[in-house]
Amino acid sequence: MTKTTAIKNEPKKQAASSPERNIRCEAVIIIEAAILVCSAGVFIGQLPLFFRNLQDMPLVLTVIGVAIASLLVQGLIVLKQSRRTDQYRQRIAALAMTVVYPVVQFIVLAQFYVFQVGPFSSALREVTRAIFSATLAFNNSLPAILFMVACTTIGSLWLWKIIITPEGVSYWQPRPADQLSEAEKIKQERGLRYRKIGVTLMVRVPFALICAFMFVITLLYIVRATILFAVMMAMSAVLPYAVILSFVVGLVYMLKGEVYYRVKH
Repeated sequence: MTKTTAIKNEPKKQAASSPERNIRCEAVIIIEAAILVCSAGVFIGQLPLFFRNLQDMPLVLTVIGVAIASLLVQGLIVLKQSRRTDQYRQRIAALAMTVVYPVVQFIVLAQFYVFQVGPFSSALREVTRAIFSATLAFNNSLPAILFMVACTTIGSLWLWKIIITPEGVSYWQPRPADQLSEAEKIKQERGLRYRKIGVTLMVRVPFALICAFMFVITLLYIVRATILFAVMMAMSAVLPYAVILSFVVGLVYMLKGEVYYRVKH
């Protein structure tokens, strides 16, 4: 009788110890994965154009084809694993980095539709046209292109690492303090601190800079002050390089944090 009771209680203990599902995070992951799959589908539709323009560079075509196939497979796998109850934030962050390029292109097309095609007021069209011009200039600059390609590549590699990691096993999860010596505890804290700085420089700072640039353009349309025009011109020249620099420095901090964080088990 005691054995039977113990056997019945085992599933309850396992269920209690397993992490709970986060419906909001799952919804975000499903949306990002769907964007990734749709973007890969659009890129597949553009393959004939790639073949026509790059037929003398078979290596580049191979890399592009493998990258598109990788993005499509990743999106489908993440959709299939959307009910995983671990690494929610890591999956959201990795997917967000991976879909940077297609999302930026969608924003450009949406702005073009608003000021050129859509049934909107003339004031909204003028504001959108000013923002579109700045966004297009940023989107076509070499630093911005390198930034988006690097961001998508790193996000995709990070996403593959998460996909192949068994559920419940996370290298991001700090080890309990009682399992570490004093030196290992200091090492782990330093690694986590470097990671936090890296995430801030790679994601938050570029996002804040781009938002500030958009705000200055919108304000310039409303006020039309000479000082704002000078600020906009200075930001247009500096912003792409500032975003790239922040991203690269943040990546260095992330790698440095990874080195410090690896504690021997």
